Amino acid sequence: MAKFEIKNNVFVSCPKKEKKVEIPSGIEEIGAGAFDACTELVEVVIPSSVKKIGEKAFFNCIKLQKINLPDSLIEIGTMAFGCCQALTELSIPESVEIIGDGALAVTGLKEITIPPKVKDLGMSVFFRDAALERVSLPDSLETLGDSCFKGCVNLEEINLPSKLTLIDGQLFNECASLTKISIPAGVTKISDFAFSDCSGLESIEIPDEVEVIGSCAFQNCSSLDGISLPKNLKTIGDFAFLGCSSILTVVIPRSVEKVGGNAFMSCSMLNSAVVLNKETDIDGAFSDRVNIIRV
Repeated sequence: MAKFEIKNNVFVSCPKKEKKVEIPSGIEEIGAGAFDACTELVEVVIPSSVKKIGEKAFFNCIKLQKINLPDSLIEIGTMAFGCCQALTELSIPESVEIIGDGALAVTGLKEITIPPKVKDLGMSVFFRDAALERVSLPDSLETLGDSCFKGCVNLEEINLPSKLTLIDGQLFNECASLTKISIPAGVTKISDFAFSDCSGLESIEIPDEVEVIGSCAFQNCSSLDGISLPKNLKTIGDFAFLGCSSILTVVIPRSVEKVGGNAFMSCSMLNSAVVLNKETDIDGAFSDRVNIIRV
């Protein structure tokens, strides 16, 4: 029988070569790094007493395939399941309220449902989950952290919650299979690199509440064949639409004060741009061959 280290109802560690571990009943927390780099671990049974899975608890458990999360669980810590590439299925119970930064980064998960008590998803939670195709987010969710879905190259669909107010930096960067997305009405800013290198993105709905489109926000979205810019938009950042090679024309709303440098450079199909405000600064934003129409 494996020798476990347990202190004050916290599961601290076990031998590195274990393939299956049943955590004793009564344990309330799986401590930070408890199974870190247990590279032979395949299955873990967690009792209904566990409330918290600590930071990097299962980090780099590269063979972990089967684990149950009990209905008592409240918190999944930072990088808790990071680099668990063999983990293809995980059911998060509705009791969970906290999911830390990078908690499920670089796993083999194909789909996941986030429970309604989770209000915030931290940075890089699903970072480079290359197999992830579908994510279900609760409408109660208020924030999605920087790079939350960065590098999820097979992510095909996602519905963003209505309480979201910010599309954070690199949120969907390199999500090459994402073809369409609708941004909620409460969002006022699309941050730098938010959708950059989403090469399959064909359409996006941007609400009128958006005032800022950040630098490189849609860089290299080569399938995007048209975009309707919101009527309250004030700023388009540098390189915002660089390399959007399918865009044919664009209308810059009257509200826009500045279009950043190279914002529409390397848009090879772009023939004309209509600028509705003669005072809008577009210096260096377009290629010389683009016909600029100021009205």
